[in-house]
Order: sequence, then structure tokens, then C-alpha cells
Amino acid sequence: MSRLSQIILPIALLSHPALANNFNYNTFELRAASGTNTFGGEVYLPITNNSHIITRLDSHLNNDWDAAAGVGFNGPVSPFLDLYGQLLAHHVNPEDLENPPEGYDEESDVYGEINLGGRLWLTPQVEVVGHYARLVDDEDNRSAYTVGARFHSTQQLSFGLDWKHYQVYEHQIAFAVRFAYR
Repeated sequence: MSRLSQIILPIALLSHPALANNFNYNTFELRAASGTNTFGGEVYLPITNNSHIITRLDSHLNNDWDAAAGVGFNGPVSPFLDLYGQLLAHHVNPEDLENPPEGYDEESDVYGEINLGGRLWLTPQVEVVGHYARLVDDEDNRSAYTVGARFHSTQQLSFGLDWKHYQVYEHQIAFAVRFAYR
């Protein structure tokens, strides 16, 4: 056995084949959250197979909002698990300008977000999702997170239930309907 064969054979045996994304990243979502009574939505627009643009907006519909836009990556780790990450810019306009949420001044605020999460198939129609984020501005850093599950009734339609904590609107339980448009 040649020296080259001794190097290539173990690498070939240990490597696994490339996998396609396990989840659809061409989606549009509408949601309503209890606890804080917000409404919102988000859109994923793919740039390549493993990168996307994301926009999202949540509001009490009372001249307040948390709007975010940015870029992200996504990729398979196994046939059942995708990891994703995003870099977002937020613009926040608190509803109650007399008593804004902790960490926000009385004016609108701009901050960055970096997050990392995963999506896992539990069954062919049930997905669990979660991510952890750091929200960064000039004065401090805050944590945010989401944990949830989604039932895929068809390839184009899914229903989700998420527990979220995104600082501006505190703890929320959100019901979402997600549409795949490709």
C-alpha cells in the first residue's frame, strides 16, 4: 500500500457524504403572542443554498415595534439536524415612552443581534427549534432565546408554538403559521 493510499483511505472512510438542508428556508411567517399581546411576522429569502436574508417585525400595533433585518447561514449537521446563525440589526420603538423596557431609553433604539440555533426533526412532521442570541448596543449586552415546536401539515404549511424572550416584549408564548413559498 502506497503512502498516499494510507492517507486517503482513512479520510474517505471517516468522512460522510454532503447533505442538503433538512428544512425549507423559503418561508413567510405570521404570529400572535400571548402575555404581551403582540403580532408579528418574518420572511426568509435565500441567497444561496446555505445563506439567507431575514426580516422580521413584532408590534403591539400601538406605534411600537421591534424590526430586524440581516443575513444568516444555515446548513445540515446530520440528516435530521440543521444549524443556523444570523447577524441582525434591530430598530426598536417602545410603546410606552414614559416607562420604556429596562435597557431602553425614551427614544427609539438601534442594536445588533448575533444568534446561533438549531432545527431538529423529531418525526417526519414535527420539528423542534431553538436559538440563543446576544443583543448588543453601546451600553450593554442582553440575552434572548427561543424554544419551540412546529407541526408540518403539508410541505407548504406549518403551525408553530414558541416560547420567546426577546427583551423588548419580555416572555411570550407565540402561535405561528408558516408558509413555504418555493
